[in-house]
Amino acid sequence: MKGSVVYMLSVRTFARRIGVTEATIRKKLKSMSNLRRNSSGRYELTEETYITFLYKFYPKLYAKDSHSNVIVHQKGQSMLSTGKINKIVKPNGKTYYYLSQFPIGYDDNGKLMYRKATGLPSREACEGLRKQWLAERETMAITQEDNKSFYSYCKNLFKSDRNLEESTKLVRLSVIEKHLKSYFSKVPYNEITPKILNDYTEHYLKTNVFNVKVVITKALNELYKTEVLDRDLRPLVRYPKQNHKDKKKPLSKSEVNLVFNQVKGHRLEHVVHLMFKTGLRIGELLALNWEDIELLEDNLIVTHVNKSIGRSEIGFIEKAPKNRQSIREVYTYDETLWKLLETARENAKIKWVAPNRSNSSHMHHMGIARMLNEIGETIGLNGTLNPHRARHTYISTCLHNGIKPEYIAPQVGHKDTMMIYKVYGRATEEIKNVFKNMSNY
Repeated sequence: MKGSVVYMLSVRTFARRIGVTEATIRKKLKSMSNLRRNSSGRYELTEETYITFLYKFYPKLYAKDSHSNVIVHQKGQSMLSTGKINKIVKPNGKTYYYLSQFPIGYDDNGKLMYRKATGLPSREACEGLRKQWLAERETMAITQEDNKSFYSYCKNLFKSDRNLEESTKLVRLSVIEKHLKSYFSKVPYNEITPKILNDYTEHYLKTNVFNVKVVITKALNELYKTEVLDRDLRPLVRYPKQNHKDKKKPLSKSEVNLVFNQVKGHRLEHVVHLMFKTGLRIGELLALNWEDIELLEDNLIVTHVNKSIGRSEIGFIEKAPKNRQSIREVYTYDETLWKLLETARENAKIKWVAPNRSNSSHMHHMGIARMLNEIGETIGLNGTLNPHRARHTYISTCLHNGIKPEYIAPQVGHKDTMMIYKVYGRATEEIKNVFKNMSNY
């Protein structure tokens, strides 16, 4: 910390960093001695308290946490030991093995700090645990100085955020590695200033501005809320402007027809029509089974959305959709799509509406993305054609055709109309054509 200033934390901060409830934190705090309370009865919690708390109740997090001040190797101190394995026979006759006296490192006063372990069924299990702890301790020794940096703070902040979708988390972490590491790896997170930030955004930030802004904004907000920084720096950061007009611009009616002509006769023709005529997210589309689609009278198609294909820690899996509003029925009246789906279902060899080439599973996200990109390049479309741009086109076309946002929002899985107006509500025709049929009174 800077100088002698002591930054106060809250129970909520502890809970958010560790990923447990506030009730759990309070229960554990009660068992800690010498904790002071302020005049209102709240605990006086500091970074030092947090470190001690982690050491006592969450040793694994303690060894990895970026806020820890533990010194793994200290000049003048002997090398750390590897602990001892003790065999204990319980009164019930069961034998347990404990890895004890395993030091994590030295605290600020040069005192050794130890990890605690529960009983294991064999000596071999204890040896395995010893190897794991040694590896973690060595990693901590290497990255200790870096862990005080703004780059490392951002990385740990997003790594530990359990509310983020796994795919979103991977995008943010990738952005941190690619755009923040080289500049901020030597900048202490508690010494970040508007001058440092604006030097970076003005001279070094050229691409992926939106995602970088999301990362920096969240980190600055967290540092301010936890009183590591004494003022909110977010309004003081200037970001370069990037022109995403072509990237997210909806397609016009004539451009959509060019796309449809390009995929005529393709084995995934019905999938491309579905994207543009339902506004489904790509994960929702890939998760569709034929039992999820009803072909009714008057060319009515009802698409039941109740799952999604999304990224997880073990790869792409089927999981619940983005939010509660995403579980819905999508209504489409379209003769062409109705016939395409009927034919595709009759010829289907597997349950997936969007099968891969070998008919062994559903298409991969990248396969759909590549196909659309190639179509966009072939027809000479400005910007990249991707699944999300098809969704933009659907929603903007609905608005252009006079459908109220209150009806569009549940159709596309939004809880309210804010996103419809703010993000998707872009005209799909030239402005001069919008007023073509307007009378002069």
